[in-house]
Amino acid sequence: ASTFTTCSNHPAGTSRQEVLILASGGSINGSYDLVFNGLSATLDAASSISDIQSSLDSLATVGSVSVLTLASDDSNVAIRFDGAINYGVIFLQDDVPPHSYMVPELTIEDSNLGGAASSAVTVHCEAQQPAGVTFERQQICISGASGVNPSFTLTWSTVGTNASVQRSATSEAISATATAPELLSKLSAMGNDLDSSFSQRDFEVTEVTPSEWIVTFIVGLRSPLLSLSVTGDLPQLEASSAGLGGGTISIMTLADGSVPKSYMPEQQAAAAAMAAAAQQLAALSQQSSQKTSSIEVKPVAHICGDSKRTSAEQCDD
Repeated sequence: ASTFTTCSNHPAGTSRQEVLILASGGSINGSYDLVFNGLSATLDAASSISDIQSSLDSLATVGSVSVLTLASDDSNVAIRFDGAINYGVIFLQDDVPPHSYMVPELTIEDSNLGGAASSAVTVHCEAQQPAGVTFERQQICISGASGVNPSFTLTWSTVGTNASVQRSATSEAISATATAPELLSKLSAMGNDLDSSFSQRDFEVTEVTPSEWIVTFIVGLRSPLLSLSVTGDLPQLEASSAGLGGGTISIMTLADGSVPKSYMPEQQAAAAAMAAAAQQLAALSQQSSQKTSSIEVKPVAHICGDSKRTSAEQCDD
């Protein structure tokens, strides 16, 4: 059976979420649901590891994961010798969402699972922020929305802040019951108007309820979001409730972003210029050292009668 890595072995800034899933009891039968960030996949109790992998891959909120058996030496078997379902899920960081921090909770809904005395999801490793970095986190909450297809818009403005980019952007209409991927898509589409190259990998959106979300802004070294920030601290989103049919919307900052000053684009540019100048100076110095002067040394000639008296001559010029 597979085992998980030791959490402390993860390189700084690349730690990943790892969870263990166990359903134990007698002769387990029926089905169960895996729920992640507002979407769910239904699995048969006898599902293989490849079945579970395919079901999780089909959820738009999941991104890239790897499913490993903890039940058998056969890598595709999820059921232990005692009948328990036992496997692990590793949330990888090479897709959207990036699973960088505060990964939403993966839960198991087992009301249709017969024969199971209990089921549990245990976090083995918790994804961590890079050392010295705090990701910005903002909460969006809607209440009282009514009417047909209620919606809202978000505005993000750096105008009047000390950010290097002074721009403002307003999103397209966002459904009051948008899924996490739908909200993420609307956020990332604001990049062009903000003169920024950020993408969906620069955010994590967690659905708290169908009308409440937490947005995590992945500020880090070379993040395109930094040009909109003051050392990682981003302006708070603003919202219009005009399309909510009398409903209200509130936005609250849960954590101010922060990065070392050396991460900021202007500091990175200055450091790169200094490094280039130093490299050029070193190249010139090497070229200079390779250019050596050659001096021809001739022996002294001792010739009688040449009007040049030397101590070695045996005559008087």
